[in-house]
Amino acid sequence: YSVMIIYFFLMASYAVMEIKSWKEWLKALFRLAFKKIHHTLIVLLINLVLIFGSLYLIYFFMNENTFGLMMFFSLILILILVFSRIFWIAGLREISKND
Repeated sequence: YSVMIIYFFLMASYAVMEIKSWKEWLKALFRLAFKKIHHTLIVLLINLVLIFGSLYLIYFFMNENTFGLMMFFSLILILILVFSRIFWIAGLREISKND
């Protein structure tokens, strides 16, 4: 669970990293991570469903007969990781703008 908490704060800090002042950065991070947690958890849930779904598909196709499918879903996992980070940052920036 601690990895998920660290991941949550890391992704939330990516969304507010354009702020120059440390005081303003911490205020924005606190506001985004705690005060608007009901919005940020929805974005986190969407990302986790996609990531764990692709991990499940890789696990499901771990067989010598379906090596091609396993490699295909591994590529899908990499793409989902990249796009989930982009979605996370864009989504949280929209949430932080809607003060």
